[in-house]
Amino acid sequence: MDFLKKTNKTFGVIACLMTIFSNFILLSIGTGFLRIEYYYVTQALLPCLISRIFLIFWCLYFAIGYEYDKAVRNFARCLIPYVILGIIILLLDTPMAYFFLIQSTTTLLVLIMMSNMINQKRFALRSKAYADKLYQLNVLIGFCIFLVIIYIGLSVPIAIKAQPSEYNIMLLVSAMVCQVFVIVGIFCVDAAEKKFKQSLESGAVKKQTQDAKTETAENEN
Repeated sequence: MDFLKKTNKTFGVIACLMTIFSNFILLSIGTGFLRIEYYYVTQALLPCLISRIFLIFWCLYFAIGYEYDKAVRNFARCLIPYVILGIIILLLDTPMAYFFLIQSTTTLLVLIMMSNMINQKRFALRSKAYADKLYQLNVLIGFCIFLVIIYIGLSVPIAIKAQPSEYNIMLLVSAMVCQVFVIVGIFCVDAAEKKFKQSLESGAVKKQTQDAKTETAENEN
């Protein structure tokens, strides 16, 4: 199970890095930094498809696993069709204006799911010290969610005007920053799971110590 968890984290990070890489290539071509001819299929479509496939695998881990409750499983199951919808829009929307809007909303949903996952671990803890650490991680994700919402608000009028060539730089850079937020969220969830495990182990050690003291006292009596 630990191997699957580590592999799943790798899938999530690769999905984000692939998106950042493909957006960087498009940005470099659009600004003239790379003086190469633009090909939609190889430089936009394929990298984005690969990143979405890795994201689907990341979602599947939580959709079929039982480490979290039913709410997270259902959220992950609903997120998979939304990612597939993004792929369909990518195939139809060659200027990629609406694709970036779908991509940012996908980022928002992923971060919300991560926040719910951390909260589940936090509310299951009895140790206030560990719960406070998980709260801090959740605040960090909350800040990322706030910034993504601002980006979505700015992206909606851009997508409606359908003039991607005029606003391409803003859309690409903002989408890349959003992927950085997702990577932060992935490591926050991983840190929360480790803190949760440490709390359980600490509680077990304390219980064993108390039991040993109680048994010693009874033997002395």
